[in-house]
Amino acid sequence: MSRNGRFHVVRTKKQLAALVSGARQEIVDVLSQMGTVSVAELGPTHEIFSDDKKIDGVLVPMKQVVKVRSNDGSSAIPQVLIFESVTFNDVDAAVFTPPQAVRDLLRKGKPAATP
Repeated sequence: MSRNGRFHVVRTKKQLAALVSGARQEIVDVLSQMGTVSVAELGPTHEIFSDDKKIDGVLVPMKQVVKVRSNDGSSAIPQVLIFESVTFNDVDAAVFTPPQAVRDLLRKGKPAATP
C-alpha cells in the first residue's frame, strides 16, 4: 500500500516487467539488509558536470568532478575527469558485426529447449 492508504494497480506489461525484474529484486534485497538509512548513505556519490562545449551540435560537459563519500561518511574523496576531446559516430561498423558462429545460429533459429 502507498502512504495514503491506497493500493497501486499494475495496468501495463511494462509496470509488471519492472516489478519482476532481477535488478529491482537486487535493489530490494540490498535495501532490506541495510535497514533504516539516510539519503546520504544511499547515495554516497556526488557528481558535478561543467565546462560545457558544443560538439557537433550537442552540448557536452568537458569536466566532471566525482566525490565519493568514505564508508563512515566522514570525508568525500574528489576525482576530477577532464575530457580533451569527444567524438560521435566514429566507430567502425564492423565492431557491431557478430562472429560467424553467432550469425549461423541466428540464421538457423533458436534451438528448442530440452526438458
